[in-house]
Amino acid sequence: MSSAFMRKCMCCTVMLLSLFLFVSCDNEAEDDNKVEIGGETYTEVRLTLLRAKGTPFEGSVLPEEYPLQFFLMREDTKEVFSYMTEVTYEEKKVHCSMFVPETAPIADGRYWLLMIFHTDAKRYPFQLELVFKDHVCVAGEYREFYTAFEGDGTQTNPYRINTYKDLLVLHTDIEMDLTRAAGKYFRQQRDIDLNDYYKDPDRVEEQGWSGIANGFSGIYDGNGTVIYNLVSEATHDNVGFFHSLGDGAVVKDVSFRGVSINTPSGSNVGAVAGSAIGNVRLEGINVAGSLFASQNVGGFIGSVDGTVSVENSSNEGLYLKSAGGNAGGFVGSAKVVDISEVSLCARIESEGDCTGGVAGSVSGIGSSLNDIDNTSAMSITGVNATGGLVGSMNGSYSIRNVVLEKTATASTSTNAINGSSNTGGLIGETSPTNTSSISSCRVQLRLKGEDNTGGFVGKVTKGASILQIVNCSSGTKGNIEGRNNVGGVVGQSESDMQIRNEKFDDKASYRLPVIGGGRCTGGVVGQSAGMTLTNIIAGANVTGNDIVGGFFGEADAPQLIKCCTDPTIHVQGRKNVGGVAGSVYAPSIQTGSDFSALINPDERYAGEAMIVGGLFGYARSARVDGVVVRSKVRGTNIVGGLIGQTDEKVTIVNSTNYSTVDAGNDIGGLVGQSVGESLSIDACYNYGAIKGRERVGGIVGHAHAGYTFKQARNRADVTATGDMAGGICGYAYSKSRIESCSNTGNVSAKNKAGGIVGTTDTDANKEKELKIIYCANKGEISVDDKSVGGLIGFVYGHFSVEQSYNNGVHSGNENIGGIVGEISGYYTLNLGFQYIRDCYNSGSSSGSKHRAGIVGYKGADAGISSLQVNYCYNSANTGWGIFGGVSNTASYDYGNVYYIDSNSGDFSQKAKKCSLNELKNLRFGSLWTTGSDGLPKLVNAATFD
Repeated sequence: MSSAFMRKCMCCTVMLLSLFLFVSCDNEAEDDNKVEIGGETYTEVRLTLLRAKGTPFEGSVLPEEYPLQFFLMREDTKEVFSYMTEVTYEEKKVHCSMFVPETAPIADGRYWLLMIFHTDAKRYPFQLELVFKDHVCVAGEYREFYTAFEGDGTQTNPYRINTYKDLLVLHTDIEMDLTRAAGKYFRQQRDIDLNDYYKDPDRVEEQGWSGIANGFSGIYDGNGTVIYNLVSEATHDNVGFFHSLGDGAVVKDVSFRGVSINTPSGSNVGAVAGSAIGNVRLEGINVAGSLFASQNVGGFIGSVDGTVSVENSSNEGLYLKSAGGNAGGFVGSAKVVDISEVSLCARIESEGDCTGGVAGSVSGIGSSLNDIDNTSAMSITGVNATGGLVGSMNGSYSIRNVVLEKTATASTSTNAINGSSNTGGLIGETSPTNTSSISSCRVQLRLKGEDNTGGFVGKVTKGASILQIVNCSSGTKGNIEGRNNVGGVVGQSESDMQIRNEKFDDKASYRLPVIGGGRCTGGVVGQSAGMTLTNIIAGANVTGNDIVGGFFGEADAPQLIKCCTDPTIHVQGRKNVGGVAGSVYAPSIQTGSDFSALINPDERYAGEAMIVGGLFGYARSARVDGVVVRSKVRGTNIVGGLIGQTDEKVTIVNSTNYSTVDAGNDIGGLVGQSVGESLSIDACYNYGAIKGRERVGGIVGHAHAGYTFKQARNRADVTATGDMAGGICGYAYSKSRIESCSNTGNVSAKNKAGGIVGTTDTDANKEKELKIIYCANKGEISVDDKSVGGLIGFVYGHFSVEQSYNNGVHSGNENIGGIVGEISGYYTLNLGFQYIRDCYNSGSSSGSKHRAGIVGYKGADAGISSLQVNYCYNSANTGWGIFGGVSNTASYDYGNVYYIDSNSGDFSQKAKKCSLNELKNLRFGSLWTTGSDGLPKLVNAATFD
């Protein structure tokens, strides 16, 4: 190649206005351009390029310490010729020297001037076309590369794609230069059937569609057309219509029909692209067909290292299968997704982890999923982390206006979502790193998993921040079924969460039936830590085995604010069953909450269940304030209208039970059994009928812990088919206090029944005292055999009854007392006393033996003067006036004790008989006043309001 030729070629001066690129050459003599390198002669061609905005030399894009290399690419054959290059820099210019060997002539034709940066080994175009003739450059002008297409690549005049051959040109151009499509517009003009490509005799690729080369970063507008028969059996990764998409890529308004991609060992597979890097956007896409790969399989894109936006699209008619994991109806895996106005219609199956209707896994910050629905054709099956939207979703995100429904009835429809561990209607598992939210969403479908299964989220793992579920609801068609940790909204939460609604109305209720086969089943949450519920209606029928509740299966420190249960729901389980929670630790329930449910209505559960409550089955370190419960509660043992069993410190205040309780042993209107450190009940009512076998109480069935009952009022019948029934407590531990409590309900048992306490602990420490003060009964108290009292049926050990009274009738066979039916326990002056002070009885009695107005019978194991009775009277016909029988006349002492003369006398012969008028004239001191009937009345004793 002569120097004259090179000088004439490279001296073409071209101003590229759109790129602000200026090219010039040196006009020195030809001989000055000759260079000897390694024994060969080269012609040095000098170029000057302007460092301006829009050029490859802008800013720091081209570090000066790196060389670049020039190419000439023949336009028709795509043959590339490379040349040695030297570069020097000035402030606004780049000086380049290209060394062309004289022994390498350039054929006539059109060439493109290219260069390569050694920093990233990518070719970049100058978009400068040079025309050679007779080894002479005869023309040089700025042109777009895609000369095979109509159009100029702009938005108003895009490159037109008419046939599969145009797609091959696009593939070739991108393969040679990643930047060629960047920012360029392409429009598909008509449907393209890739079967035409497969029939092409010149086709080299034998595995189906070869895929458009990696890195497409232009705008591909399908213009409402269809790509038919995208077929591939490639064994490599990154398989799809495009191998991969680059930053800024857009693919829109195109459908893929007859997709068949089968790459069992490949990863990153999707109908639109195998993978993507950076920010890419898909609009108006629909994919129908089948895809099968190892992992990272998406209906649209297999893997996205960046953000993918999908809008106004669907995967109707898509079958997708993954052998390894990360399978999604639109995206297999991505850092960030922005999905809106899409419909889920695919059938997705994965033998690995992370499977979702939208994406298999999402791991970055700032994802958004909005305005999504589904058709009845949606079916998702996975292993660990399976969700209607996303299998595994971490980082921060917002999910809004999602409706997933499968309207067939629960008994006839198939499961829309099937998983193993961590299965959710929207998300399988999630670990929020910033505040994330799910709002205005509705789920109504059949979902089945194993451990950690939830109607909205399977599992919330402990993250850096909270997840909020706001203004969401679920329907009644379908159900949620799992083994352990199964919930109508969340299966398991290890982190703080909020589930709330802005308004308290039926539109914000959760009604999808929940079925658990193991531990922790809840109508809202299976198992939780740090959960707050606000304005929530639990309307789901819940069936489980151990730890079952209308809201929670098991909950640690939950807060309920203005929440309620639907009164028609069924909550059924065999152990630790509650209308709100099966087991709860340190709960907080705001005043005004109202709960109603049918607890174990089915005899299969009622005949086996233990630790059952209208509110909680088991509660530890709990405070219940201002709660109303209106349930029907059934079980065998340890059953309460509010709580089945309390443990450690539990406080119940300002609460009311209307629940009816029908069970076996340890049955109470508020609490079935208390254990642990203490139980405190204050200002509470029971209006529900209580029925059981033994240890049955209107407020507490079996109070074994130290307790304090204050202003507890029972207004319902208490029935024990066996022994031990009390209007307030059926079986009372000795170290306790019952203050200002009253009973108006009828109390009955075979033995040991009282208007306040049925019986005390016969094994109690003698130094521990049961104290009853300011209490009253007017209910009818009856036993079949013995030990019935207006206040206490049977008492053992150190006790005191003070400033209390009975005006209810009481009856039995023997040991019948207006205050205490029977007293036992060996006490002396040094070991403690038994006291009845400032008490009276006005209730008549009936029975055959040991019947009296204050004490029916005092047993043999008593010390000298161990029982002290002072300032007491009996104004009713009770047979004996004060004592009905005593085994040791030296075991008690009287002071100011009176009875009316209608009784036969006093067995002790120490009390004073008087007429009714004489009794009215008695004055006992400051603790007494005169009642409307003229008889002495206590100033501070409870009333029956």
